Amino acid sequence: MEENMDQHYWNGRTQFFQGRQVWYKENLETLRQYYNQTDNRIHTLQFLIQCDLRADGSTGGFQQISYDGRDFLYYDLKTQTWVASVPQAAISQRALNADKPYLQTIKTYLQELCIARLQTFLVYGRESLQPKGESRGSSSRPRQH
Repeated sequence: MEENMDQHYWNGRTQFFQGRQVWYKENLETLRQYYNQTDNRIHTLQFLIQCDLRADGSTGGFQQISYDGRDFLYYDLKTQTWVASVPQAAISQRALNADKPYLQTIKTYLQELCIARLQTFLVYGRESLQPKGESRGSSSRPRQH
């Protein structure tokens, strides 16, 4: 699929995430403070973004943030708010929900941009998603009797 995608897209995504390295580091430090962690262990900050394009044409999606493999916050598309999964997320929840332009940006991303990208990936990936040859159950290997 990569060869079918515009190289400009991949370069842009690479630059975006390289630019986010400092942001991630700062947020990891903030989370360590929320959890009163003074150790030197390695911690993880994960973002999961999913958009859904259903067979009936309806769409959906969500964004979730996890810390050290546990749910921390998630964006509720129906209420257009962030919801804390744990008490330590309350400060972040209030700050994110107070930023109305950011909430609108997430809604727009999930309902429009993410769906548009998904449709593009489906078009470019269609060939690799199509079944090839015989069904999975059959084998081209000679059978021994």
